[in-house]
Amino acid sequence: MRKVEADAPHDVPSDIGIQLFRALFAGDVKTRFDECLGMVAAGRTVLRIQIKLNLDNPAVAPLAALPWELLHYHEKRTNLSKGPYTVVARYLDVPHSSDLPAFVGPLRVLFVMADPHKDLNLAEERLRIERRLSSADVQIVHEWMEGATFSTLESRLLKHAYHIVHFMGHGGFDGSDGVLHLERDTPGQGAIPIRGKDLAELLQSRNGALRLVVLNACRTAGSEYRPDTDPYCGVAPALVMAGVPAVVAMQFPISDDGAIDFAERLYSQLADGEPIEEAVRAGRLVLQREWLTPVLFSRCDALAFPRTSASALGPALGTPAHGVGIQVGDGRELLPYMVDRTHLMRELGAKLKRAGPAVPLVAIIHGDDAQCQDQLHTRICEIELPNVLGLDKRKVSLTKHYLEWPREYRGAREFHDHLTYTLAQRVQPGALPPAMQRAFAALPAPVVIQSRILSSQWHRYGTSVLDDYLAYWQAWPSDTAVQRLLVFIYIKYELPETGWRRMLAARRTEAVNAAVERQLEAVNRSDRDRVMVTVLPKLDGIDEQDVEDWRTGHDAPLAREDVRRMFSEHKATTSEERMSMEVAGKKLEALLRARSGALRVPHDVSLLCR
Repeated sequence: MRKVEADAPHDVPSDIGIQLFRALFAGDVKTRFDECLGMVAAGRTVLRIQIKLNLDNPAVAPLAALPWELLHYHEKRTNLSKGPYTVVARYLDVPHSSDLPAFVGPLRVLFVMADPHKDLNLAEERLRIERRLSSADVQIVHEWMEGATFSTLESRLLKHAYHIVHFMGHGGFDGSDGVLHLERDTPGQGAIPIRGKDLAELLQSRNGALRLVVLNACRTAGSEYRPDTDPYCGVAPALVMAGVPAVVAMQFPISDDGAIDFAERLYSQLADGEPIEEAVRAGRLVLQREWLTPVLFSRCDALAFPRTSASALGPALGTPAHGVGIQVGDGRELLPYMVDRTHLMRELGAKLKRAGPAVPLVAIIHGDDAQCQDQLHTRICEIELPNVLGLDKRKVSLTKHYLEWPREYRGAREFHDHLTYTLAQRVQPGALPPAMQRAFAALPAPVVIQSRILSSQWHRYGTSVLDDYLAYWQAWPSDTAVQRLLVFIYIKYELPETGWRRMLAARRTEAVNAAVERQLEAVNRSDRDRVMVTVLPKLDGIDEQDVEDWRTGHDAPLAREDVRRMFSEHKATTSEERMSMEVAGKKLEALLRARSGALRVPHDVSLLCR
């Protein structure tokens, strides 16, 4: 059962992982593995390691209880399930095809909440998942089911199809059967255990679209195996046997805080369009002492959900597309390309030219939701940086790392330690800045480090956090073989809530955004000797001319009067000429739905690169 403090085996000796590695990778197998590892490291890609198990074989079934996620390559001091170039998944050999039907968006997710003992902080888990999904690069429709009983769950699955079903609550075993603890039909009567086999039958018969099940509950990955029991009696194995393509589950008890942290990171990655393997690997990194607990069962290659931003529009920005169709409802994902950002690109290019290779460049980009995310980052990394640095985009690519900020700010020293630890998990686990810098120096192209943060979180940290962040990069080691280091911070301004009941909260949000903007203005005027800082112009939405320029250059089912009416109504209610990207996205989507038909990007999409 999920507990306040986990009793999972935090300190499993690494020699167990070493022994598991040597048992699998010996002789020619290890030679081939090293060759593959070298190739993926050079190409900055990821090697997928599948542990294939046929549980119907009595000699193999007991091996499912081994902690394969502990695989440790001692010579390289790397754990394969946490390393920067490897991911580990279990493949159960069951009589089902691993081929998936074509994905039809949007991505539909059902979150099932069951807390019969009222001892879990499911509200916090929900809050943090919703926060991550709010800035998703994947079009997501999600539903929450509180106080789930078997009958209400069955009814929901009978009426709707979902791509992901996420369970949050308690799990365990009832005898030899793996179970989830749902609530009883009569509130306050405690828990009722639902066997994994029963859940599997329910999902199998009701949900042909299902891609992934997440079991954020204790001991849902394994089975109480004995020679006289069914090797698929655990919850996750039962789901795999029923044909679920991928299952994320917990092989040991996990703390409530750990489960929440893991879920937040998992959906942060999935919302960014990352494959499930990478999402689980990233989730391990935030668990620290409980990192061994999550298990991924997967029978499909690199399960990911299509992005609805730049990648959905066709080839890389700057190259012609070929009539890519975008269904109605995707309007808000096109918005970032309506705005001319030439001035921003030029300013960034000028800063890059002035910054020497030994000086890290920290670029701060701030603005409202839709523009302040991956679309702009893609344009910068794929167009502006290669052009300014004279890189041949066909031969080299920028190395990119995502740097997570801590949940709380507790002073410069702990802050710097957190940054070092988090970055090292991406680059070289356990490494300090000098070792990471040497790793960067060996790369053929600059290194890009990206962070995201909400304006409210930034403000909560206090004004000193930015100085501490810049001090970290100012102290970054350099030598004669230094590689350019480009650090991007994306500060997303939260939009004030609307409605008279939320007026006070809206004013607080506006005040926070204004305070962050004033701080950034002061930073932009300051000088530092060993780090170059630039605060790029604020991304503050679009105006009528922006949308009209885009409309006339595209075959979109919008008329001039549509655009004029949209902005006239906005100005009448707000007295503002410009419209935030989030508001504009919703209005544009409504207009497109009213006009029906599909958006179509014409052959010449040079507008995307203005």
